[in-house]
Amino acid sequence: MSRVWMLSGLALSLAGCIEAPAYQCSSDANCQQEGGAGEIVQGTCVVATATCVYPSAACTGINSIEGWVDGSGNCVAAPESATGPVSTTAPSLTTSSTTNDTSDTTNPDPTVDPSTTTSTTTGPTTDPETTIDPSEGESTTGDDESTTGVDPTSGDNPCAGLLDNITTDGNVSATSEFNGFPAPLSVDGSLSTSWFSTGPEGGGAPSVYTWSLPVARCVNRIIVADNAAHSNAEFREGFGFNSATVRVIDGDIPVYEELIPLPNDPDGEFVVNTGGVVATRVLLELSGHENPSCGGFSELTVIGGDAP
Repeated sequence: MSRVWMLSGLALSLAGCIEAPAYQCSSDANCQQEGGAGEIVQGTCVVATATCVYPSAACTGINSIEGWVDGSGNCVAAPESATGPVSTTAPSLTTSSTTNDTSDTTNPDPTVDPSTTTSTTTGPTTDPETTIDPSEGESTTGDDESTTGVDPTSGDNPCAGLLDNITTDGNVSATSEFNGFPAPLSVDGSLSTSWFSTGPEGGGAPSVYTWSLPVARCVNRIIVADNAAHSNAEFREGFGFNSATVRVIDGDIPVYEELIPLPNDPDGEFVVNTGGVVATRVLLELSGHENPSCGGFSELTVIGGDAP
C-alpha cells in the first residue's frame, strides 16, 4: 500500500504528551492512499490534528464515526467538512490490526521522571491487589439512556448464565495511541498499566476504543477500570474523560447502547450490564478529555460466552 503524506520536521510538545504522530498533513492534497483495487482514494486533512482521514464503507452504521477511517484503517469521527455518510460503494482501505507488542514504555508526561515508572507490560503477573476481578462490580451509572436487554439469568435468553471472561477472545484498537501506551495494555489483566490516546480527534470528536471478535459471542457485562491504580502515581488523575458512550454491535447492527457520565477524577470503575446480547464488537466513545493531550483507562473486561 502506498501513502502520500507530508512529513513534518517539527516535534509537537503538549502538556501531558511528548510527541505527535509521525505522519502529518497540512492540506487535503497531502492525503491520498491506494485503495484495494489500485485506485487512488482522496482523503481529507483534519487540520486540528494534522491527520488524514478517508471515506470508507467499512464503518457505516456506527453513528458518530460513520463512514471514515484514518491512515491505519481505524474508524474515526467524520471531518467537519463532511456533509453526511459516505456511499456504501466508496472504496475501502486495507486495515491494519493491533498487535500485542507492548515493549515500548515511553513516559506520556514530560514532567515525570521515567525512572519512577514501574509498570509492566508482559501480562497479568502483577500483585493480585492490582489485578481486576471481572466477576465483581455493579454499575455506577444506572440505566441512563440504555437499551434494555433480556435478563441474562432468564431461561428465555440464550446468553443466560454465561459469565466467562472472554476479553482475550477479541482484539483491541483505538483511533489513537500515545507512544508506549497502546491499546493492548488495557487487556493485559493489570490495573497498573493503561492505554492512552493522543487526545480528542479532529473537531474535538471522541476517542473511539474498539474491542472486536472474529465470530459473534454472547456479551453480558462490560467492565472498564480507570487509572487509579496505575504504577505511576502521576497518571492516576487527570487523564480520564467526562463521559463514555458504550455501543455493542453485531455486524453493523447496534444491539445495545448506554451513556455513562464520568463526573469524578479519577473516573471510577463502571460496569455495563447488557442484559445478554450476541455481538461482534464493543465500542467505547470517550468524550471530554480531562487532559486535552491524552487520556485513557487501565483495563477492559468483557464477560459472556459462546453464542447459540
